[in-house]
Amino acid sequence: MRRLTMSFEVGPDGIPMNLHVQNSSNADMEKLIIAALRDWRFHPAMKDNAPIAVPAEFEFVHRTR
Repeated sequence: MRRLTMSFEVGPDGIPMNLHVQNSSNADMEKLIIAALRDWRFHPAMKDNAPIAVPAEFEFVHRTR
């Protein structure tokens, strides 16, 4: 089983920024996940009716059979 934990911010425009690998058991998986995250889009968080940047952390797990 391979694991990867990524931290980043979701910007006020909903685009992930400041991507950082927290933990990884596979360097090849890092490249794939970073490339995929660059294409992700989120609904931005709101505060006082204005979009704001917020921190995010995701753990990805790949199991082989």
